[in-house]
Amino acid sequence: MALWYPMATGLKKGHKVTKDCLAKHTKFMWHMTREMCSFMPYEVGTHIHAKRKRELLSSILSAMKKAAAKKN
Repeated sequence: MALWYPMATGLKKGHKVTKDCLAKHTKFMWHMTREMCSFMPYEVGTHIHAKRKRELLSSILSAMKKAAAKKN
């Protein structure tokens, strides 16, 4: 089956995006949602978001344990 329009295929083809930088508004909204919802899963929408949220919570809990151990 032939393509009717040109399509970018393969590695590093198509529109280039930067995944590591966040827009100021996006960062602000994530911070605001986290602050308003605390650690509730209300902001989780997809499986990828859920995995990211789980990693975030585990890193926060480990930091809290380290801080408590250092305090004692």
